[in-house]
Order: sequence, then structure tokens, then C-alpha cells
Amino acid sequence: MPHHNDQPSSTGTGQKVDGTTRPMWGNFSQKYRSDWESRFSNKPWGRYEHAFRYGWEGAQNDRFRDRDFTSSQGDLERDWPNRYNSWSDHAGDKVEGVWNDFKETVREGWESARREFNRAF
Repeated sequence: MPHHNDQPSSTGTGQKVDGTTRPMWGNFSQKYRSDWESRFSNKPWGRYEHAFRYGWEGAQNDRFRDRDFTSSQGDLERDWPNRYNSWSDHAGDKVEGVWNDFKETVREGWESARREFNRAF
């Protein structure tokens, strides 16, 4: 009888969950940070990284499979306060902001993940 393991396991490029390898943020964050900082000198990555990551991870979530950002936006917005309240910037200060302040950054993270992984999720 095969052993079923519900725990995610890490691989060199991602995390294996239910037989699917999901990319891990830590393997891509520096690339996105460099790109962000070269394009937005007036928007510190430390303030926007969590919103970008929220969109990036959301784009890979099975809950949003076969949905684009526009059709997922309502659910992402509803979940935003639960996740957002635990974020702080690199200095450890809580970042204040509401969905409308960050939704375009969330969208950019979403679209970056979908491009990066060729809509595999």
C-alpha cells in the first residue's frame, strides 16, 4: 500500500504539493526585487513586496485555477485584511494601507507569476 504524505516537500525549484511542484517565493524574490527597483525608484520594495508576493502566490493557488486576475480580484480583496495585518517592512514597521493602495501591485505579482510559469496554474 503506498504511503500518502500530506506534507509539502521542497525540491530544488519548488515545493511539491499533491504531486504538483509549486515554485517557491524565495527562489524568485531577488529577481523580482531587482526588476522592481530598476523600474520604481519612488516605490520602496520593502513597502510593496508583500503585496506583490500576495498576487504571485494567488496566481498559483488552486482556488484561482483557470481564472484571470479580474475574476479573482473580489476574493483576493476579501482575503487581503487577513493576510495584510501580519506584514511589516524590512525595518519591522507595520505598513499601513488598504486594498486600493496595493491592488495594482497585487495584479503585477499575479501577472508575473502567470507569465513566469506559462499559466501552468
